[in-house]
Amino acid sequence: MELLTLKNIAKKLGRPESTLRWWRDRFAEYVPWSGEGRTRMYPPEAVKVFAFIEKAYKRGDNATQIKAGLSQRFPVDTSTAMAQYRSKSATQRQGNDLVPMDMAGMILDQREAIAMLTQRLAQQEAAFKADIDQEREARLALENKLGVLEAELVAGKRRQREFEAHMADKIKEKS
Repeated sequence: MELLTLKNIAKKLGRPESTLRWWRDRFAEYVPWSGEGRTRMYPPEAVKVFAFIEKAYKRGDNATQIKAGLSQRFPVDTSTAMAQYRSKSATQRQGNDLVPMDMAGMILDQREAIAMLTQRLAQQEAAFKADIDQEREARLALENKLGVLEAELVAGKRRQREFEAHMADKIKEKS
């Protein structure tokens, strides 16, 4: 498997390395990597993750929406999150208290993402119900129109038979 540097990925995407570093740190649980510091390398899948983040920001998505999209498309890389935690110095970690805090933060992020997705689903469901109601009304209107047209057709055929009978009587009278 070909591993890439952040510089390689930045060139592929046409973005500054600093932007990718910020995205990597912001969405670390979704960006696969191995190694530490200057030896940190990224598999080709990381390009897809960064490309998704770039497109989401261009659409105007916020971080919560981006995380929700990432969680749907890319599995959370727990080994990366743990490696990132382990790579922090003791002063950055402030003892072992950060592990539960990191997990609580991740849980809150996931809870926000689930709430946002639930809201989106509710909106889509309401839109689908409105579409169904609209289609049902259109179908009923067409059925009513069809009923009127059928009644007119039957009346027209009846008048045609009456006219044909009348014409046949006129022809008999003349002959």
